[in-house]
Amino acid sequence: MESYIELIDLKIERKKAKELEQSSLLYKNIVESENFEKKRNKFKPSKTKILFVGESRPFGGTFFYDENSNLYEYTKKAFNNVGIDFSLAKFKEMGCWLYDVCKEPINFIKSNSAKRKIIEKYIPDLIKIIKALSPKYIIVVKKTCMEKVFSSILGIGYSENSNAFNTSFPSCGNQKEYVNELTKILRNIL
Repeated sequence: MESYIELIDLKIERKKAKELEQSSLLYKNIVESENFEKKRNKFKPSKTKILFVGESRPFGGTFFYDENSNLYEYTKKAFNNVGIDFSLAKFKEMGCWLYDVCKEPINFIKSNSAKRKIIEKYIPDLIKIIKALSPKYIIVVKKTCMEKVFSSILGIGYSENSNAFNTSFPSCGNQKEYVNELTKILRNIL
């Protein structure tokens, strides 16, 4: 009888530990999100001319506004290609800002259909941001999983390859393609 009670107590303790761990991870995630958004907003221009729209910040902890992500590195190369000495301060000064559709990282999710569902949930927020900022140009950075984002942007009055653009994402062998696409866009709009 005593070992049965011990097993029940052990199950209860495990459940409490798991709940505590989950709430601790949730708290950590909320704090991290706030810190990332503070960094992002530090570089938000007073008037946004070019809005870059990303999927989400990376799960691995890198971040465009920490100057340590693929997106940062290859965006810098494209700006340098058009004769602009790239920095976050210069990006802001030029009226450029990166907004991620999803509030939390989703790049670790393997299923594109699952990613699309999460992204679609945040499209209304994105549209509100676009309407509030009224950027002259929008560059959606990623073609896969972001189709509805791009079509939603076109649906509110932006025109494909005129003031709304869709590029590859600079990873998985698409780095050169991204740099070439963004360089071409920048040459046309700057």
